[in-house]
Amino acid sequence: MIKFRYLTLLFLTTLAADDKLVIEQMIKHNCGRNSKNGDKLELHYVGKLENKRIFDSSRDRKQTFSFQIGKGEVIQGWERGLLEMCPGDMRRLIVPPSLGYGNMNMGKIPANSYLFFEVQLVSIYDPVEDRKYELQEFGHKPMYKDEL
Repeated sequence: MIKFRYLTLLFLTTLAADDKLVIEQMIKHNCGRNSKNGDKLELHYVGKLENKRIFDSSRDRKQTFSFQIGKGEVIQGWERGLLEMCPGDMRRLIVPPSLGYGNMNMGKIPANSYLFFEVQLVSIYDPVEDRKYELQEFGHKPMYKDEL
């Protein structure tokens, strides 16, 4: 247990030094339309703190979450970490405090917290084309993390 805590501390210390968003692609689909600024994204997510405690989950509510990317409706970690995704893609994001809530306490989220998200994109709505892109439109076999 001590070794694990040491590695976690070392990992977070390294992150703090870089203060960069970490994006891990878990499932990747090949599609003709990736998410971009201005799109309305519909997704499922689970948000956890460093101690693995869930602070929010659309899956627990059994309801997707939607927002327009690039408009400042969500934290910067999501604004950056959810670009160039296809419907069905799954990513793990590690969001540093500077791209999350910074030094603000946000209910279950203490100030200066790293946020750990598992996010799966359900659909993309392009308001310019007035078209919704969903996984079944593409029909491609997904590539999993070990196949990327």
